[in-house]
Amino acid sequence: MILDLTLSTNNYCNNTFSYPYVLSSTSSNPLGVFNNDMINDYIQKSCEDFMKKLCANKGTSTKSDSNNTTYNKVSIGNTNFTKILTSSQRKELNHIKAIYKKNKDRYERIAARIKQETGKDFPAELICAIHYRESGCNFKTYLHNGQPLGKPTTMVPKGKCFDNFEDSAVDAIKMINPKGIKAGDFQSYMYFAERYNGLGYRKRGIASPYVWSGTDKYTIGMYVADGKFSATARDKRVGVAVIVQELSSIA
Repeated sequence: MILDLTLSTNNYCNNTFSYPYVLSSTSSNPLGVFNNDMINDYIQKSCEDFMKKLCANKGTSTKSDSNNTTYNKVSIGNTNFTKILTSSQRKELNHIKAIYKKNKDRYERIAARIKQETGKDFPAELICAIHYRESGCNFKTYLHNGQPLGKPTTMVPKGKCFDNFEDSAVDAIKMINPKGIKAGDFQSYMYFAERYNGLGYRKRGIASPYVWSGTDKYTIGMYVADGKFSATARDKRVGVAVIVQELSSIA
């Protein structure tokens, strides 16, 4: 069950925001059925602790376990998460960073065009992260859905036709409407990425692997095809959150 709450944090960091609160089944409530009293009690007990954690900036620390998995606690804006990367994900992340370094000017030109046409400071790092998720950073494909450039798309969105990646990328970002993007606001970047891929995971009460794969916010479950969800499949790629965080440190 997901509740969209507007929580006041004036006692901690003088801010108000909207947060999707998730209630799930437990051993004492296996069916996950909640009445108003149960919901209010749950929120009362959880909100204050959540606010303190949200507003605290604990810095960054890293450790590894015997399974060669990296745990890296990071704090970015109003979003805290722990990176949990397998060795293959770390290798993939290094590959993405190399692509970004080589093509940084190209991504930044796209970001500049988006700002010129929409007035929004859209981060080049987010463009690269979406590019990876859609096609593995293949510049011969549409940013919309990863299909080859040069002929009309047959997947959603159908009928798009561009010959170059830059034009395709600008159109794709504008289609989703970046009006909620705020410069330097990591939360707004992640919400855009989730909208870009689709909000279907919210209906299932799980974090989107498109955004959160490789972090403690995601464990299992993913759409393996359009409209086809598997509760046992696990996204083994790197999510947008980790990519954007890593790329933001590249000068």
